Amino acid sequence: MVVSRVDLEDFAKDYEEQSDRDKENFSRVSNKLLAKTFIVAELRDDKEDYYKSLELFKMLETYFSFIDYEVVKDEINKIIYIKTTKDHNRFHLNKFETILSLIFRLKYYQKKKEVTLTNNVYVELNEVMDEVNKTQIYSSPKTTSEIDKALRTLRRNKIINFNDKVSGELLIEILPTIQIIVNINNMDELNARIKNYIQEEESNDEEISED
Repeated sequence: MVVSRVDLEDFAKDYEEQSDRDKENFSRVSNKLLAKTFIVAELRDDKEDYYKSLELFKMLETYFSFIDYEVVKDEINKIIYIKTTKDHNRFHLNKFETILSLIFRLKYYQKKKEVTLTNNVYVELNEVMDEVNKTQIYSSPKTTSEIDKALRTLRRNKIINFNDKVSGELLIEILPTIQIIVNINNMDELNARIKNYIQEEESNDEEISED
């Protein structure tokens, strides 16, 4: 985006009209978006920042456009996130993390159809690893250490959330951000994506990176 003088002047004016508290809020949520990509209202540490982001959205939108990012608000799923318009600063997942993400998306699709008292979606780790094993992409089961490392990467990037130590009974919350990470809304297409990925990997055993 080409930043015009008018854009800069409008942003400066809006910023100066903010209270000191809102200037602090703006700085905090901007840095959180740059560091974490997502602000998710259902996460305890993000709830206040989500609503502050909505209040400051116009300023955030202008500010991030200066550095070639688009700020997106999903008020249905209560997520604020940024995405690059110039292919900058993407985070990468290795093969195992990618497979887990695809399976989490599959489980999210399935479980959202179930009647629950909340919008939260949970799955046991045993159920996820059963799906991983069904792919037959790995000749031997993943170790607890490998699973722990992958799950922590996905949690750090706000794809899933969990509180306990890794075990088969670990209950994992699949965050609505999975719909953005794996932008597929059709079960058949998602299953086809997993099968195609497996076929590609059969001829390549090395760990690869996925956006």
